[in-house]
Amino acid sequence: MRIAVSPRDVSPQDIPTGSSGAFGREKLLGALSLDVVADPNYDRHPAYGGAFPLPTPRLRGKALARLAPWLCFAIMKHFLLGDRLPAMPRDGDGLEGGLARRIVALPKYVPCILRTFGSHCWRVLFPPRRSALSFSALAATLFRDGIAVTSFPEDERLALQRRVAGPLNELLARREAASRTFKNNQICFTRQEHGDLIGLVAEMYARLGLLDAAAQYLGRPVGITRMVLQVNDPRDAYLYSSFPDVGLPNSRTNYLHIDRAYGCLKSVIYLSEVGERNGPFCFVRGSTWMEYGALGGIVRRAVDRAGLAECDRGTRQLFMALPKAFRKKSAFGSDLLDGSENSERLLDAEYRVTSDKGNVALFDNLGIHRGALVQEGQRRAIFVTLA
Repeated sequence: MRIAVSPRDVSPQDIPTGSSGAFGREKLLGALSLDVVADPNYDRHPAYGGAFPLPTPRLRGKALARLAPWLCFAIMKHFLLGDRLPAMPRDGDGLEGGLARRIVALPKYVPCILRTFGSHCWRVLFPPRRSALSFSALAATLFRDGIAVTSFPEDERLALQRRVAGPLNELLARREAASRTFKNNQICFTRQEHGDLIGLVAEMYARLGLLDAAAQYLGRPVGITRMVLQVNDPRDAYLYSSFPDVGLPNSRTNYLHIDRAYGCLKSVIYLSEVGERNGPFCFVRGSTWMEYGALGGIVRRAVDRAGLAECDRGTRQLFMALPKAFRKKSAFGSDLLDGSENSERLLDAEYRVTSDKGNVALFDNLGIHRGALVQEGQRRAIFVTLA
């Protein structure tokens, strides 16, 4: 389910002619649903149904008990527009962590929830008028492909590198001292500590037209709600070796996923040169046109947040104990088998953002994407959420 404006809310004739976009073979994905594209046939998959006996009633109950509270949370967060909320000044991660921590943190977000929900209701009752003349070139490409790539001027890019040097050195030191995990590869900027840096990026986005493009796509004013510094290198083993217990190698679609957040857009800024072997950000063009089903997106987010999308053997067995209607993942790429129809169609439409194409990309995070699979060197980047 989507609350944000999707490409389907804008007809092709509304988008200016001549804008670049993926209306060729990638557009064929729009005729499919995510349930079709992301389905590896778990019952017959050698690492799932093929690796375990039929689940016992006790195991089925355990799986449902683990999923149920997160399913309720995902439904509540969806309808309260939770992913549009800005991070608190002292807490850049916002409503993150375990379920208990989120519930404890919820009261301080109530005023922001009310403002966000009120603004949304007003736009539903009095929707803004859209016209072909209102689309910038970046917005038109974003509507067509789900991603728009451009570049900051060199002086602005170098200025940003200088401003982020302190947090970057802190992150590099932390990565050497801690185990490699998704969170340990990041620093989340807060407005209290890094307000000037967030302001600088907002000014750069405004000058380049990225804020306008995001606003045209979402149909409402936008701003930066979250900003994260991330570093990856070949030692990030947590991104690989999903099924060593059954002898399956990493799939060619490894780490393809959709994000849990909705009602927003994301952007990536390269702080280092990124080539084919440096973990470029990749986006499956046309995937934003797919249908998600009535509750498909909520179920996928709940399964992921409940920790049922992990690939260790015990979690996979618990995942298979769920009713078939709940066997959906946001992070499904590692489950697709090489040579399968879904694997080939996604790889065929995948667009790889290397530095020669641009150093900043704006994308719909509900489109299928991945990155950080570094083979050599490092990828240093800032990820920005706009809502």
